[in-house]
Amino acid sequence: MRHSFATYQLRFWLGILIWIFLPISLSHSYVWNTIEINPDISVSESYDDNVTYRKNDPIGDAITKIVLGIDMKKEGKTHLITIDADIAQQLFAQHSSFNNVSETLGLSFQKEISKYDVIKIKDAFSHSEEPRSFEDSFGRAEGRYFTYYNLFEADYRHDFNDYWALDTRYGNEFVDFTRKDLSASSRNSIRAGINYTVDAATILSTDYDFHKREFDPGSSSEEQEFSLGLRRYFTTQLYLDAHVGADLIKDYQGGDHTEPRYEIGLTTDIDKNTQTGFLFEKEHTTTAYTQDIFDMWKISVGFAKQLTDRLRTAFAAFYGEGEYIHLNRESMFSGAGVNMSYDLSKKIKANFSYVFTNDDSNQVGGGYTKNTVLLGILTDF
Repeated sequence: MRHSFATYQLRFWLGILIWIFLPISLSHSYVWNTIEINPDISVSESYDDNVTYRKNDPIGDAITKIVLGIDMKKEGKTHLITIDADIAQQLFAQHSSFNNVSETLGLSFQKEISKYDVIKIKDAFSHSEEPRSFEDSFGRAEGRYFTYYNLFEADYRHDFNDYWALDTRYGNEFVDFTRKDLSASSRNSIRAGINYTVDAATILSTDYDFHKREFDPGSSSEEQEFSLGLRRYFTTQLYLDAHVGADLIKDYQGGDHTEPRYEIGLTTDIDKNTQTGFLFEKEHTTTAYTQDIFDMWKISVGFAKQLTDRLRTAFAAFYGEGEYIHLNRESMFSGAGVNMSYDLSKKIKANFSYVFTNDDSNQVGGGYTKNTVLLGILTDF
């Protein structure tokens, strides 16, 4: 199993954060040296009818999950630092060989250098045996296996005046798997964009992105993205984001591709208790699962509402179609989930969720259907 030094370093610091800060704060939120520390613990029981992600002969099991988490924040006049970490233990009732521990760690730093300059730095690490979202499941190599994922991003923004602004970003993504037939990969990215504020309701943008993904062992590909964008505010709560452009890709076999790309999204806060969102994307891109180009489109929608002072509900749905162009492997993925959360007290919340996912593949024996029902308790200290 291959791991970068950065991966080991992140896992080490995750353990340090949990063991040092959590015992200090078990009974209440804690402020230490101007750092706000908020630990939490959740316990849930779920039933998953396909824990192995198989189309034929799926295995179902009841799962107990215990999560210890901690959020830390330090805020000043011109800076903000946040740390979010959790460690989760899954215990399977009938198949103890699937018992596992997963971890996540998020770090972010934001600093106003001057009236016109802002930098943002963030790093997100996860070590998990299952995908964490519908987007992670789309195009994924099937089966149950651990994924080591780390994303680093550094942003710099400069406002020239009230109308013109420059946005830049450097990013690095590292992915590795416990499946021996999947190679580790890293993706380095550079972005530069210019924003022009026409008026209070309209912002125009032009962006250039360069990505290079390298597999170890394996080859590499390069991708250039050019796009024009528009953000239009219809009200202070309702706005449209739209981008159109082109992907210029040199694939792993040395071939060149020029393909269109589109993105359109609508976001609105209907009122202080209701939020909705919609996003459509069409592009050619690379993934961490195989050395090929993924021609895909996807739609996602979301809805959240505070029904009463104690009761909240949320709904999310996703549909995507894609094809690895050289492997001729097609994937149609759909998912939907609903969540209900109720405040039993100021510190204790009950949670119920149901998630359905379906992965349809043109490969013999490929694809799967999955239903998961969960009931849990979350306590904030």
